[in-house]
Amino acid sequence: MKLKHEDNKSKFKSYRFKNNKSEYLFFGSEISIKENLNKKSKVEISNKYYAHSGHQSEWSSCNSLDELNNEILTVDQDKDKTLPEINVIGENDDKFFINCSLIHISDFFDRILEFNKKGSVKEWDERPRNISKIKSENDYLIFLISTLSGLKNIKNNFEDLNNDVKLKFKMKNGVYNLETFYFDDIFGDTEPSGFNTLGHLIKKE
Repeated sequence: MKLKHEDNKSKFKSYRFKNNKSEYLFFGSEISIKENLNKKSKVEISNKYYAHSGHQSEWSSCNSLDELNNEILTVDQDKDKTLPEINVIGENDDKFFINCSLIHISDFFDRILEFNKKGSVKEWDERPRNISKIKSENDYLIFLISTLSGLKNIKNNFEDLNNDVKLKFKMKNGVYNLETFYFDDIFGDTEPSGFNTLGHLIKKE
């Protein structure tokens, strides 16, 4: 089993953000982000979405921000205060995986696709799995990092953000499902280090 930063010779295109302990990953379609950032001056996003605030049971959880019409999503940092790695998968770029684990995506992604086909969710498993949907009509998928308060400033210079802060991918038209996968889904046991959130799959229907 490889650690995710060991090997760049992979069929998966991977992207990493630099961050400090107060910055988080936000994402959504470009249209929805621009529209909702304009409303940010009227909204104070709470810390309920982040594990270190005591409101989340899992590190690296993914949540839609109900204060912003559930159209912007956010991923918590892991226990090391680092952000997940973004992976673009396949020639058509119609699948994206937010890798929150320590493991290289090549060690488990085929199993995620098989799991996805079977839909074999354990009866006792009540953790949130299908989080949201992202609709695209001639749109882009945007990943960006910011502090909670920093979202206000991002709306003023969104177009000028560089790849240290923003990643932008052209999306095919359609609806993309967002689904969470856990370590025990794929490996059959909990992760001893506590990194139980494997990651979040964004996949076109």
